[in-house]
Amino acid sequence: MSGGISGTDIKGGKMELKERGQVYDVDPDCSSVKNTEVIIKLDLACGDRKEPGFIGVDHSPLPGVDVVCDLENYPWDIASNSVFEIRASHYIEHTKDLKAFMEECYRILVNGGIMTLIAPYYTSIRAFQDYTHVRPISENTFIYFNQPWLKSQKLSHYSVECDYDIESIKYIYGPNWEARSVEAREWARIHYCNVVVDIITVLRVVKPRR
Repeated sequence: MSGGISGTDIKGGKMELKERGQVYDVDPDCSSVKNTEVIIKLDLACGDRKEPGFIGVDHSPLPGVDVVCDLENYPWDIASNSVFEIRASHYIEHTKDLKAFMEECYRILVNGGIMTLIAPYYTSIRAFQDYTHVRPISENTFIYFNQPWLKSQKLSHYSVECDYDIESIKYIYGPNWEARSVEAREWARIHYCNVVVDIITVLRVVKPRR
């Protein structure tokens, strides 16, 4: 999709976001999108670094934040099957209930929708240095939200309702490892700490769940 959010206006207590000539209304407390003709992409917990072309959602009214919303308060007032893409950078390590977050994103995403999650890698000191982090994130974190895997492991009692396929996993290496060979980096990632800085996981929604 070309272009992006071209401006915002406040009218009648609601925020109107304009994208590619379309206008849709979003209540300040995260209301449902009223115009379904637009492709809705949300940057959750965006802070002041909203991804271009995304609607910025955060609990603080920072520059670039389009919708102020407490993401820990479920359910969000966003229509089911209305969002095409979600991005959450350095949030999932903070959220108190990861399962609730994954279920809520699944609810609002369309079938085939994409979610990109960026977090400190579990072997990096960055995963533990921030006292507001509540969990480390690895490449195995998200297999618990894949229904075929849960069934294969006889973990149906976990009562996970969402179903995501893992599209891709990318590692962001520290400066001492960026120029090394793929083989050297992979060996170091498995055997050493503080080699990978961040992990980027791309998930795709499967509806109905399998």
